[in-house]
Parts: sequence; structure tokens; C-alpha cells
Amino acid sequence: MRPNEPPRSTDEPHWERGYRCHGYWNAGKRLGAVSLPPYGWPLEYFWSLDRSVDGEIVDGYGRNLKTAKRCLELAAAGRVAEARALSG
Repeated sequence: MRPNEPPRSTDEPHWERGYRCHGYWNAGKRLGAVSLPPYGWPLEYFWSLDRSVDGEIVDGYGRNLKTAKRCLELAAAGRVAEARALSG
């Protein structure tokens, strides 16, 4: 956070950048992450939700960072079918 930036509200989800990974957070809990594959693999962004939905792991791939982030946001909002359709 920059010195002149107002404090972030804790009740809305936000993205935090990391090394080779972006985390999606809400109220101090990580909802999911978007990460790069290991070196040497094809460049596709892997997204995964940190909780299961109906006992099923929710994850997928995105062609670019923007698509992968959007898929994770949809999945975190409970719209898993839309996230998987967008993921391709």
C-alpha cells in the first residue's frame, strides 16, 4: 500500500501479486490462486479455487492472465459452470 492510498476495505475480494502466482483474497482468507506452470511447460495460466464445491475440486487453465483471473472470480462467486466454459 502506498502512503497516500486509503486503507482497503476488508469486505470485498482483491488480488495480490506474488512470485509466479496471483492470490485472490477476501477478509484475510485466500479464495484461490492463478499461477504459471513450471519452466519449460507451455505458457498457460492455471487457476484453482482453495475450497471444493460439492466435494469436487474446482480448477482450470486460461490462455492469458486476464482470462484465468476472470475464471477464478466467477468460480469464487459460485458460478463454476461459467468459469469452466470460459476456461475452455
